[in-house]
Amino acid sequence: MSSDSVLDRTKALVPYLREQARAAEQARRLPDETFDALAEAGILKMCAPKKYGGEQLAFEEQCDVLAEVGRGCPSSSWVATILSAMGWWLGTFSDEAQDEVLADGDPRISGVVAPLGTLTPSDGGFRLNGRWPFNTGGHGSRWAVLGALLDGEPKALVVR
Repeated sequence: MSSDSVLDRTKALVPYLREQARAAEQARRLPDETFDALAEAGILKMCAPKKYGGEQLAFEEQCDVLAEVGRGCPSSSWVATILSAMGWWLGTFSDEAQDEVLADGDPRISGVVAPLGTLTPSDGGFRLNGRWPFNTGGHGSRWAVLGALLDGEPKALVVR
């Protein structure tokens, strides 16, 4: 897949997004089918590492793609911005985390970076407690990157 093909597929998606924009606005969330369409066009993995089928598009190309999404549905563009950025951010995590989350080639990762929870060491892992009152695109994601405090220091972790 080339960067042009992501942009071409996105341009082809604009009429569909326009049709779905009112439903997204009324429901105050994207329809599930819109998440599928964004994923099929390669938009949600445009920032993910190439070794996991991502595009690693240059920033200007990402902006072009997201502007096209916005021509169809501004809400879809906002959600696609967050989910695609989380694919990039996950590329900075450990190989183990990347293997688990990105290996299926369809990264749908939302995120709340504010450390609104706490992590407590537990049985070789951590117990996560907290409340994240809003998570853009959370209902259409398969994973979430959440901010939490561990011994008073902010940390980020990926949860399913």
